Amino acid sequence: MAIETPSVAIVVRATPAMVRSSRTTVVDVGALVVATAALSTSLVLPVGLFGLIASIALLGFIAVKAGATPLRRALTESSIRRARRLRRDARERALPREGSGRDALVELTQLVDQIEADDPELARRIDLEALLDRHVELGLTYERALRAVRLANRIQLERMRDSLRSDPDANASRLELCERRLECLEQCEAKAEQLADELAILGDMIRLIAQRVACPDDPIRDDTIGHHLAEFDEDDAARRQLAEL
Repeated sequence: MAIETPSVAIVVRATPAMVRSSRTTVVDVGALVVATAALSTSLVLPVGLFGLIASIALLGFIAVKAGATPLRRALTESSIRRARRLRRDARERALPREGSGRDALVELTQLVDQIEADDPELARRIDLEALLDRHVELGLTYERALRAVRLANRIQLERMRDSLRSDPDANASRLELCERRLECLEQCEAKAEQLADELAILGDMIRLIAQRVACPDDPIRDDTIGHHLAEFDEDDAARRQLAEL
């Protein structure tokens, strides 16, 4: 149906692209207004009316685009917080409920939170969450090494070895196995000691970062006192000059 007016008329037809845009784009207010205005496949509008609708659509489009950036930023920050929360939950589940490893993780996590609050740029640059992941990985490996150490009693093995060596009728295989267990025990003890050092170094690294961030910058020098003293000296000099006149 056409609206006949003495003014020049423009025919607006709904195109497939406009229909698809109105179905798929929720926040595109400009396309939605235009598509709504062109509901029929053959709608004739006066130039003035069409210009008014186009202006409204343009204003709506600009308004939505202006608010899209803060919305995307908020969604991104929300996704980052959720991913970090899931990452931390996974770390806590990986460690035993009781033990020094979980206590150390709680302490270091609190320090990381403080660093992120005081200096977010430094926290992103260093990737403190990766350091916490490494701490958990080292802690689990350290616990495995300790379990391996506890599977052998050094004193008993050494006594058994000495006894088998002194007995000429002793079984050679038992002696060899005893010596191999002692050798394995020494390796496990060395690995546990190395892992303990790495855990301590990583923890001290996070503590050092937290300490540096917490330390305030150099205080700004205030020359107010010196300035006032200089003014007093100038006043005294002026008074002496007046007294000499």
